[in-house]
Amino acid sequence: MKVSELEGAALDYWVARANGKNPAIADVVSQVAHYSTNAVAAVRIIERERLVISPLDNEDGWIVAHSRDGFGSKSMTGPTLLIAAMRCFVASKYGEEVKE
Repeated sequence: MKVSELEGAALDYWVARANGKNPAIADVVSQVAHYSTNAVAAVRIIERERLVISPLDNEDGWIVAHSRDGFGSKSMTGPTLLIAAMRCFVASKYGEEVKE
């Protein structure tokens, strides 16, 4: 699946994996932080990974990149800041696609 299309429980699952946890997909709803909707959980990753956040020009949504990469190939977009940031984090660990 394309990282740029991840959202909800699937995105939270891959964020947890990229963050060093190995949850079962069934455990995501109850045991994994909801990184894509919980700012407290996500901000730790955003700060640690030094993600750069910017609103999209002429569109609703956000673009996020690692500070070391700029807004190049590792950047990800999303309808919310947290979704874009967590997609960027997952892509930085696994590339543009993850196995379902």
